[in-house]
Amino acid sequence: LVRPRIDVKKLDSLNFNFSSLLDMKRDTLTTNPNWFVNCETFRLKKGEFNYVGLDPTDPIQNWSFNDFNVTINGVSFPRFDDFAFTLNNFNFKDDNGLHLRNLSLSVSGNDSLLTVKNLKLRTDASNVTIDSLGINLRDYKQTHDIRNTRFTLLMPEMHLQLSDLSHFLPEFSGSQLYADISLHLSGRISSLKSKAFKARLGEVTNLSGEFYINGLPDLEQTYVFLDLNESYANLRRLRNIEFPASIWDVKASIPEFLSNIGALTYQGNFTGFINDFVTYGTAYSELGII
Repeated sequence: LVRPRIDVKKLDSLNFNFSSLLDMKRDTLTTNPNWFVNCETFRLKKGEFNYVGLDPTDPIQNWSFNDFNVTINGVSFPRFDDFAFTLNNFNFKDDNGLHLRNLSLSVSGNDSLLTVKNLKLRTDASNVTIDSLGINLRDYKQTHDIRNTRFTLLMPEMHLQLSDLSHFLPEFSGSQLYADISLHLSGRISSLKSKAFKARLGEVTNLSGEFYINGLPDLEQTYVFLDLNESYANLRRLRNIEFPASIWDVKASIPEFLSNIGALTYQGNFTGFINDFVTYGTAYSELGII
């Protein structure tokens, strides 16, 4: 397709202009056919995507893309509410300079479970590898409580160059910062745990350990247990980091006197709530041991 245009409009808090396509009922079919569809290559060039939200005063958000390529196979519908497909290759260049070099993954799901496996994403500066992602809605559908949604995530690698976010958050334009994360996460939204995680923000901070979070999505009532096997932060460099103040005002958050501490390493844990927590551990800084 050359110069296709896709218009998505939000009709209310739950529905879009394409929602009717998703509302087909099983009882409208006289048979229950097995579908097997293969799409060897699907290509779009110089396309346009438009999204219109509920607030008429908001400007239409435009996204223009070109050299948009998709290769999909193994699309199947063994039952009406089951689906599966493999995205072998998805790449594009948008008019603002974002170049998605490749996205590949396998997806399967039904009315209660969504599973994503072998996700690999790569841009000019960033890459993400997710071995598996699972979202289980079975308990949520019974209780209608979003806190009962279950998650599993095994993400061995995410390297994110923050300048890639500038296509969605212009404040990051020209940023040289990057973030590295690896994570094994499981549990309900209200009770999440990770037995092994690593996180790094450039050369400024480095964390590794495990955590347990109970109480989301109510942040003020959320209990956190964070056990750090290793942590490092250069508070002097962190306070002077080039981060958009509209997103995080670093200098307002970190008092100037902390710059005197310089490099800080810590081994131990944090226990408690966002506004009321205690720490047990040992900290080493340029000023001594705490």
